[in-house]
Amino acid sequence: MYLSRDKKEILEKILNELEIERAFCIKLSLAKGIEHFRGFDLVSYKSARENHWEIPKSIISNEELLLFQHLIFNELNKSIPDDELTMYLNGLIDHGLAILQNKSTEKNSLEDFRISILSD
Repeated sequence: MYLSRDKKEILEKILNELEIERAFCIKLSLAKGIEHFRGFDLVSYKSARENHWEIPKSIISNEELLLFQHLIFNELNKSIPDDELTMYLNGLIDHGLAILQNKSTEKNSLEDFRISILSD
C-alpha cells in the first residue's frame, strides 16, 4: 500500500495535531474512508494516483485487514480480487485523510479535533 506525497503531508499534520501513532492514524483514515465510501470514486483515484510513501504491511494486522476487507466487500455488495482490494485500500486511506484534513480546517477555535472526528 502507498500514499501520495500530498497525503503523506496531511498524515504528518494529523499525527502532530492529534498526537497519535502513525499506525493508528492510518487505520483511522481507512475507517473514515470506508465510513464515507459513497463519496469515494475509484476511477478518479486511479487516474490521479501517485505513489510516494510505502505503508509498511505490519501497520495493519491480518485480523484488521480481514475486517477492513469485509467492510469494503459489504459496501460494494461483492467480493473483489486482491489487486483491486489493494487499490481500494490505498484509495480509501487517501479519501479518509482528505476527510480528516477537512475536519481539521473546518473546526472552530473552541472545538476539539478529536471530538469532531467522532461526531460525524
